[in-house]
Amino acid sequence: YYGWFVQLTADLALSLAYVGDVNGADKWIQLAREHYDTFLKFDYNKNYRNGIAANLFSAEGSLAFAKGKYSDSEHFYAKAVKKKKETDGWEENEFLISLLAHVAETQRELGKLVDSELTARESLFQSIKVLGVNNPYTGFALRELAKTLNEQGRPEEAEVLGREAV
Repeated sequence: YYGWFVQLTADLALSLAYVGDVNGADKWIQLAREHYDTFLKFDYNKNYRNGIAANLFSAEGSLAFAKGKYSDSEHFYAKAVKKKKETDGWEENEFLISLLAHVAETQRELGKLVDSELTARESLFQSIKVLGVNNPYTGFALRELAKTLNEQGRPEEAEVLGREAV
């Protein structure tokens, strides 16, 4: 029950953060945190625990991003990536691809353009490997890489990738 509830409330907080309702997201993320603490008292298997943790940390990263707290956002997204990579089968997971793209976006906002490029390339590589070139996740990863290349002053490369993303 607790894991399911943490995931549900974290997903709701994440959705509200995406649409800019940070007050609503704050309320739901607080509820998710409270239930997460209870969830940790039970002996669930490692994959389930890490998956729930990744969902919560991703929602916290999204909320911090929506508030413009990019350092906090990067921290939470990095925790989510770490937890996801500690889960069996992480190499073939769409959620990880999305998380990496969000890390790259956050790093770009922080001006960490080299880190952002490397993370965006990892997201793109994972997406192509797992889902192929004609997939929305691959387009999302391409877009993040293109934005970073453009910020680095490499508009020609960014344009090529941007066209591929579309």
